[in-house]
Amino acid sequence: MNLHQQSSNSSENPDPNRASSLQSLDPQGIAAFLSQISSIQAHLNKNNSNLSQDPSSSYYLHPSENPGISLTSIILDGKNYNNWSKAIILALKSKNKIGFIDGSLEKPKRADPLFALWDRCNTYVLAWINLSLCSEISQSVIYNNIAYDLWDDLKYRYYQGDKFRMAEVQEELYVAR
Repeated sequence: MNLHQQSSNSSENPDPNRASSLQSLDPQGIAAFLSQISSIQAHLNKNNSNLSQDPSSSYYLHPSENPGISLTSIILDGKNYNNWSKAIILALKSKNKIGFIDGSLEKPKRADPLFALWDRCNTYVLAWINLSLCSEISQSVIYNNIAYDLWDDLKYRYYQGDKFRMAEVQEELYVAR
């Protein structure tokens, strides 16, 4: 059956459900519905754009921030992990980027509108961390593309716990014998 036959058949034998649904769709109702959809889309776009412009957002990067500027004067050399990690954590907290290393700000899917914002900030955090590593360590982690993974890798390699507490426990064990 061709299109002409379908339209002539539908006009000869109109479907009562279709006719009532068409009658309920007045032009003003359609316009109001489309306006609501536009408003929702604009709101969603505005929220994503505001995230990169809102200083309280983890996705905000101040115009003076630069991935080539070191966050701390402490360089991780393998023996100073505790001091280095404390300095990096303080610096990232001050920039509202701690979520990139503590796992609280997960990587969105590529199709997510937040992906581009996340990716840009993640790149900055990676660069800042890499600038605070000695060259040997930096070369060994250069292929980590997610700040959280890099942070975890460094922690796994260099964190040795609280040395003072470990010494206290060892002393208590020795005295208890």
